[in-house]
Amino acid sequence: MDRINNVEAAYEEVYNVHLPNIKIGNADKPTLIVFSAIPGSGKSELTKRLIENYGISGIANKDIRKSLEQTGHAEDVAIGDYTLWLLDRLIKQGPKTIVFDRNIDQWYEAAKSWATKNSYQFLVCVLMFLVMCLKSVYRAGRGIKSQKYWKS
Repeated sequence: MDRINNVEAAYEEVYNVHLPNIKIGNADKPTLIVFSAIPGSGKSELTKRLIENYGISGIANKDIRKSLEQTGHAEDVAIGDYTLWLLDRLIKQGPKTIVFDRNIDQWYEAAKSWATKNSYQFLVCVLMFLVMCLKSVYRAGRGIKSQKYWKS
């Protein structure tokens, strides 16, 4: 029982540091939106636009990591366990549409299970780049002139 109280206290401490970075919107359709994408594919930008344009609540994995580090709990609190606790906490005041800025590939089962348990729709957005587009971005970053692959 003491360990449970310690974990709960650690979650509360992390939450209090994390809270300013959590975006609470007014969209209330019980939905959890997650991503499957490579780094740099636009997850954060898409999350930002969903929050701004549709009133969706948003959490970001990088903010959770920072909060764990700032509170000294990076080693003793599992990010996945805290995230599930956080999702439960966020829906206590009622259903929300939540977008989670994190690559879901290693966390799919836990997120899907949470959504099912809480009667939430579970949406996985797969963001893909065409190889030619990636090459163009790479070449532009290197200052190499690239041919256009499409007409304006």
